[in-house]
Amino acid sequence: MYKKILVAYDGSEPSLRAVEHAVSLAKMYKSEKITLLQAIQNVPMNDPLFIVHYYQFEDDANGATFEPAENILNAEGIPFETKMLHGEPGMLVTQVAKDNNYDLIVVGGTGKGLIKKAILGSVSSYVTTNAKCPVLVVK
Repeated sequence: MYKKILVAYDGSEPSLRAVEHAVSLAKMYKSEKITLLQAIQNVPMNDPLFIVHYYQFEDDANGATFEPAENILNAEGIPFETKMLHGEPGMLVTQVAKDNNYDLIVVGGTGKGLIKKAILGSVSSYVTTNAKCPVLVVK
């Protein structure tokens, strides 16, 4: 049923919980692989003071390492790959899922924080609305 699982990953606790759920499903359905996708978005801002503060949040996202998620996947013996792409996260997740025929997308219910969410919008909301395959939102 879920041979290919795509996990939207940003290094946050909710995205790690999404990885854990994806692992459970991968074991249950004998999935071929899990793909961890990290989307990096650059947002141009006009206010120089805001740029400095926003890029502190962006640096946090860009510095998110796959290591915690890789540790979980390796410990469970689940085949996986990682992808880091630049662009709007929700659009990238849905497009990658569509282009690569993923059977399921797993996302955390919240990501890197309220300020970033206010600026960029909710990735999980966009994905659940626009994905062509089933989406699991993990809280």
